[in-house]
Amino acid sequence: MPPGHRPYTRSKKRHSHEPKSKKIKVDVCDVQQRPELSGPVNSTGFPILPTELLVEIISYFPSLPVPAKYQDLREEYRERAQTLHALTRLCRTLRRVFLPIMWERIEVLVKLRNDGKDTFFAAWKRPLATELVRQLEIVTVRDETLAAYVK
Repeated sequence: MPPGHRPYTRSKKRHSHEPKSKKIKVDVCDVQQRPELSGPVNSTGFPILPTELLVEIISYFPSLPVPAKYQDLREEYRERAQTLHALTRLCRTLRRVFLPIMWERIEVLVKLRNDGKDTFFAAWKRPLATELVRQLEIVTVRDETLAAYVK
């Protein structure tokens, strides 16, 4: 056998009675009360900017006017929602800053196809209602802590 060559060995077959590798289940409440469970804190780059500066940066994304009309539903409003969603998923620091901003209003922004219907409401009633119910379910059933952010 050449030097440095390791012979082929088969890994040991796991029998059905042997337990799979153990995974530690961590409850969301545990993570909020004990931050060490959720991993290291990001201490460099974008997340260490002051909160005021982070909020100023996101303010450059236009928010949907209230009340909104069909003509108001431009792509940049969707970009704001998508950016906020992405920022809340980057790290705990950014989540603490941007989650309240993301949920301060229930905004229904759905991309709809134009299927030749005469009226806006008739063509878009179902997708708009579905998205509204989805968001309301999130803040009332799935994560009731988000309801405190809605104004």
